[in-house]
Amino acid sequence: MDWLGFAGSILGGIIGGLFTYLGVKLTINHDNKKKQQEELKKAIDERPRLEVVDFKEVGKHRSLKSDFDVICLNIQSVNKAANRLEFNYDEKALDKNNLVSCEYVLKNTGLTEIDSICFISNLPKNMSIIELRNADFFINEKLLNYDAWADKRFIKPGDEVKVRIYYIKEHVIAPALSAPIGVYIQDVNGRYWHQPLFAPTKETDNTRLSSRKEMKEYFDVDTALECFEGKKYW
Repeated sequence: MDWLGFAGSILGGIIGGLFTYLGVKLTINHDNKKKQQEELKKAIDERPRLEVVDFKEVGKHRSLKSDFDVICLNIQSVNKAANRLEFNYDEKALDKNNLVSCEYVLKNTGLTEIDSICFISNLPKNMSIIELRNADFFINEKLLNYDAWADKRFIKPGDEVKVRIYYIKEHVIAPALSAPIGVYIQDVNGRYWHQPLFAPTKETDNTRLSSRKEMKEYFDVDTALECFEGKKYW
């Protein structure tokens, strides 16, 4: 019966090795999870944040240099064209004399460098947000748009960016319970952060950890078009 003892020793070795393997794997997984939690806590503690350090209330259009100019436009109506939806905006926006703006100086008061900044519309049913230099194109072509990317990048801790947000005089969109504009921040480590901006006031809030997927969902025009067509719901 030596073969039974031999087989038993092999089986015992296999079982022992399996338990050893599982124990090592659990230890590694625990250590990796602990490391990830520590890294996440450190990232949150050192997260980038745009703090309003200077603010000018809504006033008439001024031809002053800024790092970033965007315009918020009310969606007045939506028409079904031959092959697409057309979004109608007030054409007064084509004349800069009809515009007003509020101005922000935003400072990165966090401890992490910002790679890029994107302003998005939090009112997808009612408001497009467009880089001012592209506004004429979107108005004339009757296109929907929810995202505007700042040219200025790599904003180090302590650095500032000057932003001007434009409106048509008669259509300034005041904040209600939620912020009309969201600011998405990508830091140099590849993490995404979301920060509400209660424009046209100086009120903002702290950044929270987000993701690229969530950011893209906010300005996904294709999904919004299906909602406007009634194929999906907001």
